[in-house]
Amino acid sequence: MPDVNAFIKQLPDGHHLYCCGPDPMMRAVRDHAEALDIDRVHFEWFEAPAAQAGRDEPQGDASGFDVRLMERDMTIHVPPDLSILEALEQQGIDMPYACRAGICRTCEVEVCGGEPDHRDFILDDEERGSGKTILVCVSRSNTDTLDLKI
Repeated sequence: MPDVNAFIKQLPDGHHLYCCGPDPMMRAVRDHAEALDIDRVHFEWFEAPAAQAGRDEPQGDASGFDVRLMERDMTIHVPPDLSILEALEQQGIDMPYACRAGICRTCEVEVCGGEPDHRDFILDDEERGSGKTILVCVSRSNTDTLDLKI
């Protein structure tokens, strides 16, 4: 593997870093690029990275959770074995999606209330911390109810 750290250190100020490739290299670049301004680092995943420890574990939703669709005045229950996207589809609601793996942003929607449990690989730490959007193909809820602008 190339010396990712040395490469990143030699980047001139203001230059952007774009990365795509195999999972181990992507992780190495992500780990070493933490010192760079977040707006200068860009990743393009072609498949979901290998599962991280604990990432696939349910977090407080063993019985599922409810999603309130704010633009439809409708509530849908999301059981533990379905994604939000799948639960919406079962109710006949068509949502845009492309990857179903949390790597593309196609299914991103606005969060109006509740706390998302982000399980995607595309939102940065600031976006996750804001709790303003969620990728419904993989992410879940840390609260009993999640209000979405759908």
